Amino acid sequence: MGFFDSLFGASSNKTSTVPWGPQQPHLQLGFDYANSLFLSGGPKYYDRPRWTPKSPQTEMAMGLRQGRALQGSPLNFAAQGAVYNQLGHGPLNRNEALRQYGSTARGDYLGSNPYLTSMANNMGFQVGRNFNENIMPGINATFAGAGRTGSGAHAIASGRAAGDASRAVSDATTSLLGRSYESERGRMQQASNGLMQGYANDVSNIGRYAQMAPQLAATDYQDIDQLQSVGYQVEGLGRDIVGDDRDRYDYYMSLPERNLETYMRTVSGNFGNTTHNTTPSNVHDTVNNAAWLAAMAGAFFSDIRLKENVRPLGITKGGHVVFSWEWNEEGKKLAGDQPTVGVIAQLTEPHLVELDETGYLKVDYTKLAEEISQSSDIAHKHVA
Repeated sequence: MGFFDSLFGASSNKTSTVPWGPQQPHLQLGFDYANSLFLSGGPKYYDRPRWTPKSPQTEMAMGLRQGRALQGSPLNFAAQGAVYNQLGHGPLNRNEALRQYGSTARGDYLGSNPYLTSMANNMGFQVGRNFNENIMPGINATFAGAGRTGSGAHAIASGRAAGDASRAVSDATTSLLGRSYESERGRMQQASNGLMQGYANDVSNIGRYAQMAPQLAATDYQDIDQLQSVGYQVEGLGRDIVGDDRDRYDYYMSLPERNLETYMRTVSGNFGNTTHNTTPSNVHDTVNNAAWLAAMAGAFFSDIRLKENVRPLGITKGGHVVFSWEWNEEGKKLAGDQPTVGVIAQLTEPHLVELDETGYLKVDYTKLAEEISQSSDIAHKHVA
């Protein structure tokens, strides 16, 4: 019985199907290529930067935005100054005509009209002149013609005429002053209304300037935002370049696996096959053959790093996976005359593995045979 029969045992028949002959080399080629890809460690990590640095435009925009935030807006300061001018130095305080308007509203001209006094004096002069030149000469002439000059009647008539002239002056002056007072009061009311309207206009201007201030301040950021937008566009182009480079990298890194997948999909399938039926040895024979394996005493190189074209063959009753392989160049130097069928050290229990002075791993097949034999004994007892 052969070496593999000493490793495997079963209690039922096995049926194996062999692919179509012309198909087998292509499948083997795919398996060998897959094995080499697996042993190579797979695709490499993309170790180039996957981000783009800030563009000069973005750096400049950030600096301008920070400076604007720390220093404030000149337009905002100007708006604040305008509000201050309206509050403390508005039109009501700096316009001479409006100051005169205010004097009128306060009644400063009610009793201090120089023209009104002159008019009153002139009116009194005219009445006195008429009295002296016309009225009194007429009275004197009348009494002289009657020979009664200096009489009591003459004195009474003269006094009565002087009283009438005085009342005429008083009545005219009163009428003039009354009309002037009413007219000035009307101007006072008009000036007061004008002042109220002017104050309302000033308040309205203050509110308008106060509302304009934040809007004016916000306009300082518009040019900065536009500059930063350009920076974002530049950075976006940089990200596109990085993304394109990474896509190319990923494409070429995954190309071997995708090619293998396409190849295996093409050569796989039921193109025609051959079926073999195998009746495995019984448990008692397996125990004896496991004892034969123990005759191969010693430790043998079984490090995966020394092997190539590794193929799985089956599993022993002890649960060890058995492979066939070929030695690579380093393996030929160290273990060229050793078996090319067995287990792989990296997949075997640590107590069956030992480290050689060369730095490669060996498997103690003596211990392995003992474990297989013990598994066979247990199986034999169950069968008995």
